[in-house]
Amino acid sequence: MRHLPLSMMVEVIQPIKDTRAGERIRVWGDNGMLCRPYVKNFTVGTEWVFALGPLQEKPGLREFALGGCGARWLRVRGERAFGEVHTAGKNEDILLSRLLREYGAR
Repeated sequence: MRHLPLSMMVEVIQPIKDTRAGERIRVWGDNGMLCRPYVKNFTVGTEWVFALGPLQEKPGLREFALGGCGARWLRVRGERAFGEVHTAGKNEDILLSRLLREYGAR
């Protein structure tokens, strides 16, 4: 049986809500039964916009979960974010600055 990572450590680059730039948080994905994406889909060195739900806080570490049963993440490449921006099942792109402005960037 192959080991499947269940969580990943993420460094926040541009916070939208409830985090700080430079903060490292643990993000939990799917264990095979939760209707979440597997964290292996988000490779080291790539940038993403995530809609995360809080799980718990431990001293020195905050934990969040990837949203389930729907695409709540966008891949960032340069100045654009790609994925299901407005319509489920439709791959779209949006200027990252617009996305951050519309969804409450600080």
